[in-house]
Amino acid sequence: MTPDPHGNQPVLAAGRKLPEAAAAVILVHGRGASAEDILSLAREFDRPELAYLAPQAAGNSWYPYSFLAPIQVGQLALIHGRITSVDKSSMEIRVDVESEDLLSGERRHTSTAYVTFVAIDPVTSRPAPVPPLILETDDEKAEHARALERRRQRLARRAESTTAGR
Repeated sequence: MTPDPHGNQPVLAAGRKLPEAAAAVILVHGRGASAEDILSLAREFDRPELAYLAPQAAGNSWYPYSFLAPIQVGQLALIHGRITSVDKSSMEIRVDVESEDLLSGERRHTSTAYVTFVAIDPVTSRPAPVPPLILETDDEKAEHARALERRRQRLARRAESTTAGR
């Protein structure tokens, strides 16, 4: 198995410092672009109370997830995210993207990705605890079980790549 290609990539930030922000906006760049490119949009929003985070994809492309359907010029891209799992200081977020034809109202699922973030203490720059995830529905519990399996696989790949490098 190959190690996580995005594991050591930077996460750029703009706006208010995360602990002081009213909310956080995660900006994900497209194929061939960069975190710096998408982060430049933050100043266009004119919302100084927000923190903006832009993770950089290795090779400027998010792997291994692919697009299920294209988003055509003139269509709206609808991006929905939800937390699927939390650990001591990290969280996994499922990001679903749909396209919407503005004339017909038709929507299509175009892609799904899972993004993992680690909370960082602003004083120590070390991982900081995050609150527990409250699972209420059967769907949330099933998604959480799948998230735990993805985490187990990530940790196994990391351990494998660490021992292979010795």
